Amino acid sequence: MKAPVFVDVLKRGVQHAVFLDSDIQVRPNIDNLFDIPQDTTGPIIQKQKWEYVIANGMYIPGPLVRNYFGFKEDEKFQLYPAGITYLVIFNQSHLELFKEWKEVCFSERIQEIRKTEFLHDELLLNCLLWRDKMYSKFVYIGLNVVDD
Repeated sequence: MKAPVFVDVLKRGVQHAVFLDSDIQVRPNIDNLFDIPQDTTGPIIQKQKWEYVIANGMYIPGPLVRNYFGFKEDEKFQLYPAGITYLVIFNQSHLELFKEWKEVCFSERIQEIRKTEFLHDELLLNCLLWRDKMYSKFVYIGLNVVDD
């Protein structure tokens, strides 16, 4: 899972980081990612093109995950598209968020919920961001684009 890795990187003193998942392809203009200004309100993550995800016939996050994070039954909890963590730009200001993400990922309750509802570390990070109303300033970051 990514949460322990991100926490470890920041605890080792790295000030600014760009995480690229190993299964993505990038163009030669990848260096442009390192010129993006750091955001202290939340990590910069690639966003999906759709607002809602359905797995096994159920909207994600499912009712048990929504309850875990304290979302109200009738609350439109997913106000913005979900983030996809194959690209994450983060810095020291995100350490506490990532510590909480790590705790949530490995909590006993989440392990129980995992048995009946679809979830993964990416979804749990999105729920933390939605709960705390931390929305990235950069919604779509194009990777596989023509060089400029």
